[in-house]
Amino acid sequence: IHLVNVVEGGGKTPVLRAEEYREIGYRLVIYPISAWTASIKAIQELPDDATLEDASEAAIAMLQGVAWIPRPFSAPSQEIRAHLQAVWKALAPEQRVVRGLYAGGTLAHEAALILEPFLGPVATTLTPGSAGRHSVVDLGSDEFTLGRAHPMLDSSLRVQAIHQAAREHHVGVLLLDVVLGHGAAADPAGDVAPAIEAARAEARDRGRGLAVVTSVIGTA
Repeated sequence: IHLVNVVEGGGKTPVLRAEEYREIGYRLVIYPISAWTASIKAIQELPDDATLEDASEAAIAMLQGVAWIPRPFSAPSQEIRAHLQAVWKALAPEQRVVRGLYAGGTLAHEAALILEPFLGPVATTLTPGSAGRHSVVDLGSDEFTLGRAHPMLDSSLRVQAIHQAAREHHVGVLLLDVVLGHGAAADPAGDVAPAIEAARAEARDRGRGLAVVTSVIGTA
């Protein structure tokens, strides 16, 4: 693959349009300054509850010269609403606590930022001394990885935490992340899927539901 990294401004090499680079044989063209500028501007204009995905899509829209339109879900809103209603009905009255068990700190931090405006204070390992009924745990932080592999490689600690959450009568929602690609386990989803199935089965046996929301990122 022929790649050209175009640094705009101040250089002697003329800056061409992507189509012109393709005509002379380049397959991939990078404009880092434009991309960086667009990303900063897009982030500045995002609402406070925007996600990392929102920031990426807003930056791409800005580079394409089109307006960014927030898209909460890819599925139709009626379908999402019906699914949420079914999940809510399966939960027992006391199941009002959200527990986040993340392998990485980035999505853990994002989850806490999104949850707090809706649920109030969230206890998180990312902020020492934080307290709250709901909790988000970064299992990749130093306190959990001392003497053991990172949870992106070794899911055993998270599997234990998933089973523990199923036994707690007040936990109704589990938030997880699955990271694919280099530096991750060969089958990170397969490593936690049996634990999720067992946890939901245990919750059902106890007359409760257990909703599991997973963010899957990366490429296999």
